[in-house]
Amino acid sequence: MHRSRLPLTRRSFLGGLGALPAFGTWVLAQETAPPSALFRRDPPPIVSADQVLDVMDFEPLARVALPPAHFGFIATGVDDDLTVVKNHEAFAHYEIRARRFADLSHLDLSRSVFGARWPSPLYLSAVGSMGAFHPDAERAVAAGAKARSTQLMLSSGSTTPLREVYSAAGTTPWQQLYPTDDWAVTAQLVRRAQDAGSTTIVLTVDAHNTPRNNETLKRAMLADSRACSSCHKDNLHDMWRRDPFFRGPRRFTRDCTRPA
Repeated sequence: MHRSRLPLTRRSFLGGLGALPAFGTWVLAQETAPPSALFRRDPPPIVSADQVLDVMDFEPLARVALPPAHFGFIATGVDDDLTVVKNHEAFAHYEIRARRFADLSHLDLSRSVFGARWPSPLYLSAVGSMGAFHPDAERAVAAGAKARSTQLMLSSGSTTPLREVYSAAGTTPWQQLYPTDDWAVTAQLVRRAQDAGSTTIVLTVDAHNTPRNNETLKRAMLADSRACSSCHKDNLHDMWRRDPFFRGPRRFTRDCTRPA
């Protein structure tokens, strides 16, 4: 089929030139990103504590500062970290109830817990084996709790003697209790906390005698080139098996808060 071509006239030529600016603007609009993307910039990586805006911002700092296995110990969860994910999801459901017409000129966040007055409802929960994360271990955390008048719960797996922690805290922390299958050991744990001045025992129910599937920790241990036996006696990583205190009171030869 023969297609006829219209003759190029001066009018059609000038009309074509007039359409070029509009066409160019359209092309430029297609190639230029919108302001929401054009002026976006990734936040700088967190490299110091003064950049932290959220408590989870400490995690990248810990990952850099700690040996792989020690970071894996504090970051791991049970069964493919599913417990960690579920904990985050559960806390995400807590929200601040806004009271629009309340008088906010005099705020009072204090709470009375077990007869003690707290300046805020926040407290520091038990974390075991803090000596793996900082040379001052529980003493450093206790000093921080004292500076902010914050209640501290001390782990059964503490790496610092109780009295040293109490002295740094300036008060009596709560004592976490992991009961063992030996009643005498459990009673001795409670008695030791009482003798140190603790007034509150927090019972933790956990199957610590059965192996747990901590994948993050196990993978981190494979990536750690250090010789574990330099810190862990007999290369034991479970505080319940490596510490003589938890093997029975008659075998107790040292303060069970000292690292094995």
